[in-house]
Amino acid sequence: MKVDWRTVARDALVVTLILWAGTRALGITMPDVAENSSGVVKVVLMSIGFCISGCLFKARSGRIKQIGRVALLAWAISFVNLFTAPDRYLLHWMLSLGPFALGAAIGAGASFLIVKDSGGHSAQAPTAPEA
Repeated sequence: MKVDWRTVARDALVVTLILWAGTRALGITMPDVAENSSGVVKVVLMSIGFCISGCLFKARSGRIKQIGRVALLAWAISFVNLFTAPDRYLLHWMLSLGPFALGAAIGAGASFLIVKDSGGHSAQAPTAPEA
């Protein structure tokens, strides 16, 4: 199966933006909760992003590989945090692959429950049945 890197990049940006916006919103509205449970919150936000990614990728047969690629690209994008956050180190970034994998697994599982196999991997809206 040929890899469509545009969809991988799109989905990685979706995961990254959900993670960024969610942590910022939580940090502004409830700073104590955000500080004390940041790992759990980030895994939940990543799970939501990976679920959306899996739902956009309709084919069940290639969904796990697609989400794996998305997880690796989103993790690579998070390398930027080393330069934007003063308390981040290379070891922190390397160890963050674990939470990315956990979020990807939870999100992929949820996407299998939400979207059934359509036979293709396009994100087109379903058509109404003929009457």
